[in-house]
Amino acid sequence: MTRDERVLAGRIDLRAECPHASALVLKMTYHPNWRVAVDGVEVETFMVSPGFIGIAWPAGAHQVRAEYRSPVYKTALLLLGACTLMATIWFRRRFARLDAVFSSKP
Repeated sequence: MTRDERVLAGRIDLRAECPHASALVLKMTYHPNWRVAVDGVEVETFMVSPGFIGIAWPAGAHQVRAEYRSPVYKTALLLLGACTLMATIWFRRRFARLDAVFSSKP
């Protein structure tokens, strides 16, 4: 049984209870970058199927936080892409001015 569910972008907080040790299955696409903590202690996740994440669940009521952590290289690639776009725009304008100068001369 789950209670107090809160779903945010890249994060899920919930309180769940089960009288027996079992598995808790979260319906979200499995990826190794998902981090799940039970009562503040990070636990290992496993793939139930490509569309579900599972964790070993101890008996009783517990607070769960599942959070997706994007790898650092994705941020670096985003910045590199933005810089490339800006450089392309800047150089295109500069070459357009040079082309205008050379094409206006007889």
